[in-house]
Amino acid sequence: MVGAIFFFLGIGILIGGIFEYKSNQQFLQSSQKSTGIVTDLILGDSVYYPVLQFRTLANKTIDFKSSVGSNPPSYRVGDTVEIYYNPTDPYSAKISDFWSNWFGVIITGFLGTIFTFLGGIFLGSMIRSSMKKKWLLQYGKRISSEFQKVEINESFSANGIHPYIIVSQWQDPETRTIHIFKSENIMYNPEKYITNKSIDVLVDPMNCKKYYTDISFLPKSE
Repeated sequence: MVGAIFFFLGIGILIGGIFEYKSNQQFLQSSQKSTGIVTDLILGDSVYYPVLQFRTLANKTIDFKSSVGSNPPSYRVGDTVEIYYNPTDPYSAKISDFWSNWFGVIITGFLGTIFTFLGGIFLGSMIRSSMKKKWLLQYGKRISSEFQKVEINESFSANGIHPYIIVSQWQDPETRTIHIFKSENIMYNPEKYITNKSIDVLVDPMNCKKYYTDISFLPKSE
């Protein structure tokens, strides 16, 4: 579930980044250039946003605050900078530099890629685990392992809660090798539902390292 949320959230962010990229492209293609003067620096959210003044081709004076700030400030009062503005909406002007034009696109692209990548890893792992379980339930060799203990899976947590796993062991009668099996995550302590020392495990006949501990005897939720 978490993997799917991350994956589709990442896809959504990437789609938003594509729309923002196209919007920026359209803005730059339809905008006019002018020269602005930095008249003030406004501190907000620990960064300084430059306030600029420029004149349009229609000789109208426009004051606007840049949507991109920095700390330390990238500009000083009195600096002259090139800007782009839309003749029909000059107050939405942007400073003509890389970060002012593409900062939002870079951030959404970066976050979208990270979320999609991490979500894809989790989702892929879930799909592979589901396919392995399905294959083992259909073709696996059912063996009876000996229950050892219930332990907390410290390597994973959901909403700050660590799940439980059932640990059992089985000795191969042919090779005398002892195999340790661990169940999938269980979001409650299943110990009181284990009424005997035998736990069924489905193993790949060719490789006992590929297995699935059958916990179908447990209630779905407590």
